[in-house]
Amino acid sequence: MASQSARIEFNTSGEPTWAGMGDFILVSPDKRHEVSSTYYSEPPHGDSIQTIAIGATTLPGYAWGRFFSFSPCSRYLAMSWMRKLFGDTKTIVVDLDEMRYFALPFNMHLFSLRWPLVQIVDGGFFESYRFNGSECWEQIEPNNSFKADASGAA
Repeated sequence: MASQSARIEFNTSGEPTWAGMGDFILVSPDKRHEVSSTYYSEPPHGDSIQTIAIGATTLPGYAWGRFFSFSPCSRYLAMSWMRKLFGDTKTIVVDLDEMRYFALPFNMHLFSLRWPLVQIVDGGFFESYRFNGSECWEQIEPNNSFKADASGAA
């Protein structure tokens, strides 16, 4: 019998919510967007690796099954992400209305998302990224079937 995905309904705080080691439906604060986070694998002693689908479209690469944040307006979703399996980890922000994503120049483990600011919420640390309109976003192709293997080949 197939397991059902747990639904996580985000509020408008922009604060992170943990979603790992299983299958989840991430529901935006205004309930316009439902994003599937599906368990793929896990390294020894680490967070799970998830695939992400927005409707019938798969986000390229892999998300770490740890923290996710929706912006209060529900348009943006942030997560820790790898372009290829076990590659460099970045924090990405997905624009769910325009079906595109932007990888920040660094990774944040625990972050809040209050557009246009992504900010670390770990106690004692402060790092942030403020979107300024000069970012080069990558489009998410409709019905994208991208799956990177361990070498990163598509």
